[in-house]
Amino acid sequence: MKTIWIATAACLGLAAPALAQSGADECGLQAEIVMRVVEARQDGADAERALTDVVQGLSGEGEKYAETVPLMAEWIYSLDRDVLGPAIGEAWATQCAQM
Repeated sequence: MKTIWIATAACLGLAAPALAQSGADECGLQAEIVMRVVEARQDGADAERALTDVVQGLSGEGEKYAETVPLMAEWIYSLDRDVLGPAIGEAWATQCAQM
């Protein structure tokens, strides 16, 4: 779990310009997008397909995070499959709230 926290913090740090918004709503939205990538990976999509599908599926407020999805996908596809699950989105939201 420590690896997830470190990786999440590093990814959020790289994405800081795009993630400048604060607040529980913004962090929740980001975590929701992270989970879309996780779900795509769990469904067997390769990283490129997941990236394309998630970005194309963004709408409304989520569209502003389109440039961050590649960072999210890179991070998620670097994780072992056995850690994929709700904890990934929760870790993202927790780290986001602390930024």
